[in-house]
Amino acid sequence: MNTPISFQSELRRINADARASMNIVLVYETLSTALWAVESLSRLPIQELHSKKLHAASVCLSKLEDNEYRALATAATLGADLIVVSISGVRRTLPVYVESWLEDCLTSRAGSSATVATLFRCDELPEGMDSPWLHCVQRIAQEAGRGFIAMGVDEVVV
Repeated sequence: MNTPISFQSELRRINADARASMNIVLVYETLSTALWAVESLSRLPIQELHSKKLHAASVCLSKLEDNEYRALATAATLGADLIVVSISGVRRTLPVYVESWLEDCLTSRAGSSATVATLFRCDELPEGMDSPWLHCVQRIAQEAGRGFIAMGVDEVVV
């Protein structure tokens, strides 16, 4: 697995954009993973994350099987600077419909420079960076020419 870029350096790249805002899409598995991810991101001591006005949207993985929801979720990613995927360590792989949705989102956004980040709890992911779902998200991001960040957080904040 290629070494992912650092969270801080990628946020600095996004922050260098002249816009006064940053668009983040949170892709989550369950309400608890969504809440945990939001709390974890808000507690990161990274000035770049807090120096711009944040616009956020969320996408629930389990609803992506529904075509109407999938279309809305795809539209939500169109202006994203950062797409954060937060999944519990219990999940070994991504469902095929989630993989195809992420591929569609990233490959249909010509000229976009959205970065894809995974956020996971270290205590739930014993294989760490060798997790199959992390490999999958990284592969999709790299094939689409996107930056990729993998970040494990030790502290459980929710």
